[in-house]
Amino acid sequence: MNSFSELQNANTRKAFFDALASSWNLQLSESDLNYIRTVLHYTLPSPSPFCTILDVGCGTGALFPLLENYNVVALDFSQQMLRVARSRGFKNVRSYVCTDAHSLPFIEEYFAAALMFNVFPHFTDPQRALHEVSRVLIRGGKLAIFHLHNRTSISKLHQSIGGPIAYDTLPDEPIMEAMLQNAHLKIDYKENTSRYAIVCRKE
Repeated sequence: MNSFSELQNANTRKAFFDALASSWNLQLSESDLNYIRTVLHYTLPSPSPFCTILDVGCGTGALFPLLENYNVVALDFSQQMLRVARSRGFKNVRSYVCTDAHSLPFIEEYFAAALMFNVFPHFTDPQRALHEVSRVLIRGGKLAIFHLHNRTSISKLHQSIGGPIAYDTLPDEPIMEAMLQNAHLKIDYKENTSRYAIVCRKE
């Protein structure tokens, strides 16, 4: 962080998500699951013992049941979210890392793919987060940024919740495309109808 105000903002956000962790229970319908499986189909390579996936902003582990054929590193800046995620006991999750996406503690070109599910609007510096994820992806590795709602619905939801996430939004399409290009990520697939998804590949 570059200033005291940024540090305060980060601490406020952590406290907000820490407080939600014990009651956080994302109920996924069959339609939701089918949508997520479609995004994962476009994103993930074939399972391999040497294939590791980074779940960025994993929360309490909503994606873990769909990643059982992969080695997973679960990352979140909320210690309490990670505590709940760990308690679910998924053996394919190799490690739980408490940090934010703006400074990833991993070597370059390590992960075969990265997932950002329901998290991108919460990044205080999304361009930096994209650069960091691109740095740790292998060449040709893919990143999925996806949500169960479209951009407009996400903004309305966050405004209704209020607090530190009241103004957390997804960037407009031209801005998002420019940020991805700056991070050397090329879009392979995108959707912003009733839901939102971008799958991009490291060049």
